Amino acid sequence: MLRLLRHAALTGYELNAKVHGYEVDVLWRELGFAVEVDGFDADAGRVAFERDRLKIAVLKAKGIAVMPVTGRQLRNDPDGVITRLVSALRLAGYRGPAKPMNA
Repeated sequence: MLRLLRHAALTGYELNAKVHGYEVDVLWRELGFAVEVDGFDADAGRVAFERDRLKIAVLKAKGIAVMPVTGRQLRNDPDGVITRLVSALRLAGYRGPAKPMNA
């Protein structure tokens, strides 16, 4: 994910940031926007699945928009991940630099 963020020239994020008692993978604090990277292995058990859904629900209730991204999406569709991410960030008010993956 970090490689994609850097390649797309996105700025203003924190990695492994704490917000409302939870750690999120990528956070644009001033925009109230987070990315959570999940893989099948991480959510294979019911407890992990429930914990992750509670985390997202709490963050959303506190005003943090959360975009989930899977490991498979990162591997198989990095352009799509960045396209969706940039669109979501723009809707959240991001005005920083961004370039398409193909650039």
